[in-house]
Amino acid sequence: MENNYADYKKYIEDVLKSEKGIVKKRLLKWGAALNMCEMKQEEIQKIKRMKDSSIKIFSKFDNEFDNKKIVDSYEKEIKNITDYIENIMEDKRIMDTYINELMPIEQEFLYLKYRKGYDFNYVALKMNVSRSQVFRIKDLAIDNLILIIKKYENEIF
Repeated sequence: MENNYADYKKYIEDVLKSEKGIVKKRLLKWGAALNMCEMKQEEIQKIKRMKDSSIKIFSKFDNEFDNKKIVDSYEKEIKNITDYIENIMEDKRIMDTYINELMPIEQEFLYLKYRKGYDFNYVALKMNVSRSQVFRIKDLAIDNLILIIKKYENEIF
């Protein structure tokens, strides 16, 4: 039983390292980009509120060095999160460029599956095609996306 698990785990790791696995991971990141940025923006707002509260609290102690140190640490964290958001959005813009080169039906599939997060049955219903056609569209979209990525990046990795 444990040997089967190890074999399965190895198989999954190999699939994730394949071109299709890498493209699927990039599509998942692309689909989640806007939600991730929204969550990070909320995190920035929390940090700003914490910074304001800290300034009010520590301003009573008249220690300007500690106040500056605290404000700088909050500002540094906000900068880190802002940089992270910019990286996410740059990756999303790149994937948008690649996806725009696909056929409209492939774009629609990727939008419904990866951006909206719908399951295959609901995607088939929304696209007005059979479930098996959705899987053919998925395979075609991923294969074409691999070719497009290779065209721009010379490789997937």
